[in-house]
Amino acid sequence: MTIINSVLIANRGEIAIRISKTLNEMGIKAYGIYSKDDSSSAHLSYCTEVFELNGTGPSAYLNIDEIISLAKSKKIKAVHPGYGFLSENHAFAASCAKNDIIFIGPNEKTLKNFGNKEKAKKLAQKLGIPVCSSSGPIQKKSDILSFFNEIKKNKIILKANFGGGGRGSRIIHKKDDFSEVLSLVKEEAKSFSGSNLIFAEEVIEEARHIEVQILGDGQSCIHLFERDCSFQRSFQKFIEFCPAPNLSSQAKDKLYNYAISLCESVAYKGLGTVEFLVDKNEKIYFMEVNPRVQVEHTITEELTGIDLIRSQISVFNGKSLKDQNIKAGIVLGKRASIQARLNMESYDNKNQLVPTTGTIKEYDIVSGPGIRIDGAGKVGYLNNGLYDSLLAKVIATSEFGLGEAVRKLDFTLRMSNVSGVETNKNLIIEILRQEVPQNGSVNISTIDNNIEVYLQKLNRDTQIGVKENNKNEIPNRPLIDSALTENTIQSELVGTVIDIKVLPNKKIKQGDTVLVQESMKMHHPIKANANGFVSNFFVDIGDTVSTGSPLFEFIPEKESSQKKLKKGKSKKSKKMRGDLENLMERRKLTLDKSRLIAVKKRKKIGKRTARENIKSLIGNNDFFEYGDLVYAAQRSRRSLDDLIKNTPADGLITGLSYVNSDLFAKEQTKTAIMHYDYMVLAGTQGINNHKKLDRMIDVIRGLKVPLIFFCEGGGGRPGDVDAGDQNIAGLNIPSFHDFARLSGEVPLVGIGSGRLFAGNAALLGCCDVIIGTRDLNLGMGGPAMIEGGGLGVYKPEEVGPTSVQYPNGVIDILVDNEDDAIVIAKKYLSYFQGNLGSWEAPEVENLRYVIPENRLEVYDIREVIDNIADIGSVLEIKAGFAKGMFTGFIRVKGKPLGLIANNPLFLAGAIDSDGADKASRFIKLCENYNIPILSLCDTPGMMVGPEIEETGLVRHCCRLFLAGANVTVPMMTIVLRKAYGLGAQAMAGGSFMAPQFVVGWPTAEIGAMGLEGAVKLGYRKELEAESDVEKKEKLFKKLVDDLYEKGKAINAASLLEFDTVLDPIESRDWISMVVESPINSSEKVPKNRYIDSW
Repeated sequence: MTIINSVLIANRGEIAIRISKTLNEMGIKAYGIYSKDDSSSAHLSYCTEVFELNGTGPSAYLNIDEIISLAKSKKIKAVHPGYGFLSENHAFAASCAKNDIIFIGPNEKTLKNFGNKEKAKKLAQKLGIPVCSSSGPIQKKSDILSFFNEIKKNKIILKANFGGGGRGSRIIHKKDDFSEVLSLVKEEAKSFSGSNLIFAEEVIEEARHIEVQILGDGQSCIHLFERDCSFQRSFQKFIEFCPAPNLSSQAKDKLYNYAISLCESVAYKGLGTVEFLVDKNEKIYFMEVNPRVQVEHTITEELTGIDLIRSQISVFNGKSLKDQNIKAGIVLGKRASIQARLNMESYDNKNQLVPTTGTIKEYDIVSGPGIRIDGAGKVGYLNNGLYDSLLAKVIATSEFGLGEAVRKLDFTLRMSNVSGVETNKNLIIEILRQEVPQNGSVNISTIDNNIEVYLQKLNRDTQIGVKENNKNEIPNRPLIDSALTENTIQSELVGTVIDIKVLPNKKIKQGDTVLVQESMKMHHPIKANANGFVSNFFVDIGDTVSTGSPLFEFIPEKESSQKKLKKGKSKKSKKMRGDLENLMERRKLTLDKSRLIAVKKRKKIGKRTARENIKSLIGNNDFFEYGDLVYAAQRSRRSLDDLIKNTPADGLITGLSYVNSDLFAKEQTKTAIMHYDYMVLAGTQGINNHKKLDRMIDVIRGLKVPLIFFCEGGGGRPGDVDAGDQNIAGLNIPSFHDFARLSGEVPLVGIGSGRLFAGNAALLGCCDVIIGTRDLNLGMGGPAMIEGGGLGVYKPEEVGPTSVQYPNGVIDILVDNEDDAIVIAKKYLSYFQGNLGSWEAPEVENLRYVIPENRLEVYDIREVIDNIADIGSVLEIKAGFAKGMFTGFIRVKGKPLGLIANNPLFLAGAIDSDGADKASRFIKLCENYNIPILSLCDTPGMMVGPEIEETGLVRHCCRLFLAGANVTVPMMTIVLRKAYGLGAQAMAGGSFMAPQFVVGWPTAEIGAMGLEGAVKLGYRKELEAESDVEKKEKLFKKLVDDLYEKGKAINAASLLEFDTVLDPIESRDWISMVVESPINSSEKVPKNRYIDSW
């Protein structure tokens, strides 16, 4: 018998997770793969070991040679292809066999027979299985016309010979222009299967899509009932259920017999699905065989109780159906199951299906009895639009019929929430309300025919439906500019450029295809709307673009252009003035689309441009740019044309806009933005960009607006020679002085990314908060300066990496990429912009149980915080540094608070030098910007001992007293458990009389010092007098217990050391009571304090 002890899963996403789970249960090692741009995919954490592929995008998962080589080098016994990708590739199966690797799927010959739909239909006909009329291969328009005349119908469907999932399928009518659709279907077929062979098939009107699940062991096959997959859009399934309702037992038996005879004729081995169309008179037509596991296999598993993946693997492990005790005759009763595919997709204003992109911020799909979730979603997952849009499969099952299963599914979807990327959840809910799956009345055209009705109803009821512009951001898109010329052709969808048909500056005719985009498995040609030529392409093949992204600049012929102008010109319209036209042209040179070479270099290292970051930050708000026409001070060594084109804005983009205007009144959100542009002289600081910096500092001070500062680059620029002999070292520039003086006047938010050294690092270090991306290298001196000082030769990535700067406290918040940095920057800034009108309360009942009853058992303070703060409102600061002290912002009932807390997981909550520094700086930050402070106390006191004193503990700990004693904003202290000595006082502003309230939970205990230490010190004589070791131990325990009883929360409150003892669920109300009145900062005396950099 074959023994499979390891499997390489040649797939990704939810199916890779699904396979991994079963392999784990079977005791088989699961190995995974991922492309370079798919490292955040959830399936990686489910595998024993994962391996990075060389490529990016879907093509990486199609590299047969690399996958085989990987499996061989790691001595992996078998490969499971899942569905899609290489699952039906006969060359892959053959390569596995050649290299003694078990391919968990049909053999090469079977894949060849069933992979070609025309071959499969001929085999079905040979076995007496009915098929619909077809003709192929279709090569030219006359072939299509001949088929129309043959079947005498006005509608047919063109299909790719190879592949599945609705790809390469298009309905055409007799009156249509065949040539366009023919070319399109051939291109689609070629792109995903490698073959442009297509055939034509008659359209069966009002047909249901019914498929039969097959499991074979190479000797015999068994059916595991049918599935109804008629809920489709653009030939792609998205709701499936079983068994099929309102289908006679006679029709079902025919389907089962057809499927089994077809598969047994080829000695089928493994899982397979035989697909049929069934018309309204129950006439059956064979369509195709999918020789692999299906997306919707889950509902069959729920219906039958059989783990299909396990059975499939067992077959290839040498176990027959009989060995597995799988046989016909399963009694279903009323049991039924339904699945909805939660996809990251939407519809645009033309009712065209488009993928959506973004980073998942919330992923909460509720579960319960009869609910199963097979998904790959997680908070932080970045969907870049390159892969299948499936996020999760939500399966509902009931013993009482399909009607109840539908209600379960509807309830589950309504109670679930996914944010950060748009999904089809609300559309599914609306369709389930308007259509009745249990009636069996939906056919494969129903959804497409009624999509406009669903979307209009959805838009009317929920105000979320048709999107006028799908502005979802794709981090890897080529470029995005806010200013576009009238000749710029923009993308109308999210997709990938798969082909460019014309050359720049070559004459083309109206209707010629310029380029082809792929979106939602369909190809979309972009055609010339007049005679003319393409002057410039802004994209390359393989680029992913979003709605509104520029594709190319199309210059129409003068004659047709002037005709258009004349036709649309009003009597009052005038030609643009020359000076205004010059300004427009000059502005264009500052934008990304005029800097394609620099942009491509940026993209090669996986980074976004400065203007893309700014656009992501401000959304649809205007950007009021200062100093955009400036260039580098190098006129004496470079031409003016060179400087204007290659040093736009002198490498520092500055201006004003609105950030978080969707959350607060617009006037509250005015924000200054500065961004060093690494595409200009590596983001270095030149003479003119220092002047721009100084100018913006004055503007910020005058308007009293916060700043978000994107920093990247290498400090001073020696190449600016225009100052001549008037400048030696530039030590008299005011920039660093004036910028440091902004500290404490307005919130300063710094974002560091890439290589960041010297002067650029100095500015970042003066910010209130530093948000760093993982690729950040941050240092006061870069490699050149280090080498020049005779201190050695280092690569940039060896200087100040995040592995150093995050745990040492320099970086306050560490994120994966620039997109995440912008999300965090907006969230950080929001705490300084005001109260939120809407918020979601946590389950406060959890607070009663989060502190263990055993006073010696530790817990994570974050569980307490998460159940006090509004859901989603916690932002931790310096999480990598001084882990025994939590600092961060939260909201309670929409109102912002600063929070400090001891974390007993580290040093038992004792306060060391780093913890004291961390908390005292944060207290001063909150005080300066009038944010109330909540302190959660659980500390045995200050850390003690000779080693800790070497860190300067006395001075550091006293910073906490100084900061707390001088706050004027409301401060609140809740004692969760231990409140001992000076450490507890420091957590309450220096005294339990200082805060607006000091309360304890029932688990609280207080003492002048740690109980054990107090006993040893206070009862030393009594303990020394007892010579019997056992009795001394009992005496010591009794004295500690006595002190504990004395210091319990209720006793402390009875002596007014606490204001009261709270039921933990009352905590939010007490906090809200103190902070419900807004603080009027105008009444406070200006402090003129800066925010300490440490």
